Amino acid sequence: MSLILVVSILIRLLAMVFSVVILRKTRDWRVAVFPLLFALMTIQQIFRAQAIPSELPGFAASLLVLLALLLTYRLLAQNEQTQQALKQSHARFQRLVESNIIGILIADFNGNVLDANDAFLQMVGYSKEDLHSGRIHWDEMTPPEFQQLDERAIEEVKRTGASSTWEKEYFHKDGSRVPILVGAARLEGVTCIAFVMDHTERKSAEKERARLLVQEQLARAEAEAAREKTHLILESITDAFIALDPTWHLVYVNQKGAQLLNRQRADLLGKHLWTEIPEAVGHPFYHYFHQAVSTQVVMQAEEYFAPWERWFEAHLYPSPEGLAVFFQEITERKRMENALRESNEFNKQVIANAQEGIVVFDREMKYVVWNPFMEDLTGYRFEEVVGRPFLEVFPRYRDSPSDSSLEGALNGESSVGPDLPTASPKTGEPIWLDAKYGPLYNADGAIIGAIVTMNEVTKRKQIEESLRQNEANFRYLFANNPLPMWVVDRETLHFMEVNDAAVNHFGYSREEFLHMHMAELRLPEEVPRMLAYVQNIQRFNRAVKAWHRCKDGRLIFAEVTAHRFEFDGRTALLTVVTDITERQRAEEKLRESHEELRALSAHLESVREEERARIAREIHDELGAALTGLKMDVAWLDRRLAEAGFEPQATVLVKTREMNRLIESTVQVTRKLVSELRPGILDDLGIVAAIEWQMQDFQNRTGITCELVATPAYIELERDRSTAVFRILQEALTNVARHASATRIQVKLEQENGNLLLEVQDNGLGLQNRDLAKSKSFGLVGMRERVTLLHGEFDIQGKAAKGTALRIRLPLH
Repeated sequence: MSLILVVSILIRLLAMVFSVVILRKTRDWRVAVFPLLFALMTIQQIFRAQAIPSELPGFAASLLVLLALLLTYRLLAQNEQTQQALKQSHARFQRLVESNIIGILIADFNGNVLDANDAFLQMVGYSKEDLHSGRIHWDEMTPPEFQQLDERAIEEVKRTGASSTWEKEYFHKDGSRVPILVGAARLEGVTCIAFVMDHTERKSAEKERARLLVQEQLARAEAEAAREKTHLILESITDAFIALDPTWHLVYVNQKGAQLLNRQRADLLGKHLWTEIPEAVGHPFYHYFHQAVSTQVVMQAEEYFAPWERWFEAHLYPSPEGLAVFFQEITERKRMENALRESNEFNKQVIANAQEGIVVFDREMKYVVWNPFMEDLTGYRFEEVVGRPFLEVFPRYRDSPSDSSLEGALNGESSVGPDLPTASPKTGEPIWLDAKYGPLYNADGAIIGAIVTMNEVTKRKQIEESLRQNEANFRYLFANNPLPMWVVDRETLHFMEVNDAAVNHFGYSREEFLHMHMAELRLPEEVPRMLAYVQNIQRFNRAVKAWHRCKDGRLIFAEVTAHRFEFDGRTALLTVVTDITERQRAEEKLRESHEELRALSAHLESVREEERARIAREIHDELGAALTGLKMDVAWLDRRLAEAGFEPQATVLVKTREMNRLIESTVQVTRKLVSELRPGILDDLGIVAAIEWQMQDFQNRTGITCELVATPAYIELERDRSTAVFRILQEALTNVARHASATRIQVKLEQENGNLLLEVQDNGLGLQNRDLAKSKSFGLVGMRERVTLLHGEFDIQGKAAKGTALRIRLPLH
């Protein structure tokens, strides 16, 4: 037997061995069948080795089979490692799902929760039965103010396959809110997986820290008050502030900031922050600043700044315009915190001075802590309760919600219990307490007891009772009000409630009302005005008047007053309806009567002016002519007597001259009477000349300085309008002469944009509101009525010791 044959046989035996190994690893005979057959052929060749015609091809085939088996074994080994890694990954994921550290839910994008772990269900208060029955919907659990955040996250998951984490709240099954941190990723199709962390404890810790911070600031302020003035205290607690643009240049530094940076403000503005403070480069604050700008997320940081050997607290508020930083030195606070943290006395002081009741129980529900607030609240001293069981001190709470809440706290549950009734130790009057229960952990995380915080809520309960009573009173008054009243939904304008008066007045039954829209009571043409009125309604609104249609088709005119308020958890409108149909008809008749009287007044004024003009013409023509002739006759007689030789002192000549003077005086009186009845200058030269003549005459008679400013110098007006303006001026001048005690009057007459403007301003005593209200101010009433008849505007204003201003505006045509 040659060497090649021997080697070939050995290779085939090795192939057989590898086949058996592969068969044991894979449990699959199909993988190892070929090597087994090959091995059997090898055994057969051993017995007939001398018959092999050629040994070399068999050797090559054996070598190839061995190499194939080695490669198969290598692949099987790698596959086994991959399977093992997958099993480990699945186990880790299963442990994550089954743990109570993080909530996991699988949901579709329509809001349906398809699956969730126990941690999530416990977080929101639902059971497995709720989940399997399809009653859990993540969008319905989300408060309205967080809906937009969820929508943005869903869009991000659809677009990129995953979302960044965001903070929000869920509605607990009991109606309370649970603050959470959530992140989501797409699974397949329209489903995604979300990882939820409960932030309730973190939020509570933040509130507790804020409360402690306030106490620490108050303590610091009290300590400083003994040594420094108030303004120094305020300065010491004021935050430093700097503002940076996107290139890290300082655009604003307040005085406190300049002090903390140990620089002058003028030396900092416009400078590069990291150039001015190079020792900060690479410091954690440097990274916080850059992280806030890059992520655009508000950040807060506390760090020790070694170059200055001081602690600082910074609040970073990034924006596209740069970065705003509020910071303060907290070195002293840090020292205080470290000192207080090392002292158990700190915890005792916090509990002793807390402005709420703090009670701590051990695992056997025995009192361990009972702070002074609880002593004052209940009258029980610390020595009376410490070491005693809960129900031994307060047996009336056995089998009550308080008892079960306390047991739940000892089992790791945090809850808000119902309000507890008790009595004041001083007055014996009933008081109410609210209670919050939570587990108390040791350093190892084991529950060693329960902590309960309490506050007196007697006033709140009284307010709630008052609200209930007010609601009962409201419903009684609403139902028994004799005026029609209803409540409508402000968004839909559908009726939510109506009283009996509305049912009786409009003819619809209560059931019909509750299926109607408010517009169904209005005329179609008035619906747009009604909708505009509803949109602008505030808390209280003015009344509006509108026609309403009753069920029988009858129309009533009603005055409607609507007020916005909360009703059954919705924004609603409380509407009171007053039927003023008869009053409206009476007002219409009164308005028509008033218009008739105004038309009559205008007619009488026109007739009066015509009569004045006629009388003036007759006096001017008849009496004037007679006086002129008489004067000529007396002058002729005087001349003839003088020619006849009568002395000037003769009685007859003296008499004729007296007659002449009397005639002349009568002529002057006649002229004045004619001008007052109807000044001819008004018809002959126009309104400007007439006003100028009237003011000159007024100045001559009264001694009051008059000034006229007319633009333009000639204004053409219709006869009725010019007469009205002239009479108004006459009345105004008469009022000034009688009541104003003025020394100067200025009159402006202007033509502007198709209107005539008249302004009369004096420097007298000034018209008062009581003068306008006098029932016998006929002069003012007459002036206002003349302006109204000509569709103009009338205004008169007075200031004490500063005069009165009368202004009218009339259309020129």
